[in-house]
Amino acid sequence: MVTDTADILVVDDEPHVRDVLVTALQDEGRQCRSVGSGAEAFDLLCRYLFDVIVSDVVMPHMDGFELLTRARAWRPDSKVILVSGHGHRDSAEQAIRSGAYDYLAKPIDLSHLRETVRRALEESRDQRPAEGPAAASADHLLRDPLTGLSNHRAFRETLAHTVARSRRYHEPFCLLLVDVNALGEINQLFGLGCGDLVLREVARRLSHVCRATDLRARYQSDVFAVGLPQTGRTGAAELAQRICRRVEAHPVVAAGRSITVTVNVGAAENRPDRMQNDSQLLRQAEEALRLAKARGRGRTAWWSDGLGGATATPDVRSVQVMQDQVRHLEDRLRDACLEATRAFVAAVEAKDPHTKQHSLTVAYYAEQLARLMELDAARTRAIRTAAMLHDIGKIGIPDRVLTKPGKLTSEELELIRHHPVISYQILEHLSYLREELPIILHHHERFDGTGYPAGLAGRAIPFGARLLHVADSIDAMFSRRSYKADLTLDEVLEEFHRGRGTQFDPELADLAIRWLLDNPDLIIQPASRQTQLAAAGYA
Repeated sequence: MVTDTADILVVDDEPHVRDVLVTALQDEGRQCRSVGSGAEAFDLLCRYLFDVIVSDVVMPHMDGFELLTRARAWRPDSKVILVSGHGHRDSAEQAIRSGAYDYLAKPIDLSHLRETVRRALEESRDQRPAEGPAAASADHLLRDPLTGLSNHRAFRETLAHTVARSRRYHEPFCLLLVDVNALGEINQLFGLGCGDLVLREVARRLSHVCRATDLRARYQSDVFAVGLPQTGRTGAAELAQRICRRVEAHPVVAAGRSITVTVNVGAAENRPDRMQNDSQLLRQAEEALRLAKARGRGRTAWWSDGLGGATATPDVRSVQVMQDQVRHLEDRLRDACLEATRAFVAAVEAKDPHTKQHSLTVAYYAEQLARLMELDAARTRAIRTAAMLHDIGKIGIPDRVLTKPGKLTSEELELIRHHPVISYQILEHLSYLREELPIILHHHERFDGTGYPAGLAGRAIPFGARLLHVADSIDAMFSRRSYKADLTLDEVLEEFHRGRGTQFDPELADLAIRWLLDNPDLIIQPASRQTQLAAAGYA
């Protein structure tokens, strides 16, 4: 079994080439894993952490460039070295533009490869365990065997030292306790192995968003600790939000099912003007975590002096009035931000007359399907909002590519395929879009796993994304584009029959077919799009 501390993943469809590369790199004392296809490689990348990926470019089904794109979308700091027998300058430039760490031509100079890998490993953000049997033994005593992070004992020792230093030099320090919600339920429903997988994935997410200098540990069975040296409350609050979003946005695939995981964060600050010791800071973070859990899943709470007065009796009526006022203000702010964001989407779609009001139309179809399934109001609203915003990432695609009438080049196609990631990056800082973000990121995944950006398959694709993909396809089929004609109802029905179980979730494809057959008068016609949308409340 590969662990989170594996160094290198080698990807090549020729077994003898894999053997040569693995032998050359293992000579340096590194841990290597090799696979023969891009699909196998990405499957491993979704489950384990590799510091460096060395991949051939020309492979069947998923080539090196597609693997690079998916790896970077899954983990932006991935170090990917592409190797090719077609050492054209254009290919090298494309690789670097796409985010490759380096591009090496075959026949491979093994000494050059070793040096390139060495540099990539040095630049990796992940801390590596010390070398040597004695160091490995000591390291084992200080690490949690499941996640590879520091264990409780090691964390307490490091925390005491770090907090003492911050007090001595009057530097800010913040502590986050990250609690994994419903781990007991996950273990009961799917087995202990699934719970362990969830913990490993959460630990991996923490490693992605934290700095190398931050303290990371498994503090309790379902609680992680993150210590942030030289970090004040503002920076720590931003990190806490990123942790909550990153964990929830990437469901864990276990036992053939997609499990959406949420966390709560309790936070405490050691300010230069009021220094405490490590035990006091831990107690404060634990108290804040209890408050965060009481507020609901996915919430963050900070310790304050008011939390210390646990014996005081609150004015319940005043608290309820204030909560109602805050909710009202949050709703107004959310609506205002959504309107502003939708204006950007409209600006993108206005560049091409064939895509004008596309997102509103997709939202309309998505809501129709959600109602047919009798989804609750909250899920329906999340899917509708995601539909309205799903193409905002196209603002980062050049106009010449968006409106090109002919066939796209491979480079242009890669740009288009990157727009869900751009959409996610634009919107991830909006905390009220927690439900919508994974839907937006994965709305171009295909049920058979050949979609993008992550190549998820089946139930691993978030449900909302599967439904949005169907709604998006309905409008795309009925609409004219610069590169295709619009389809008739019979042709659209045939497309859904053909794509059932490959492009589309078969149950949702059947749902779309049923809705289209039962409601032909509700289908948005290109010539009367604006009038129909306005009548349906989508003006």
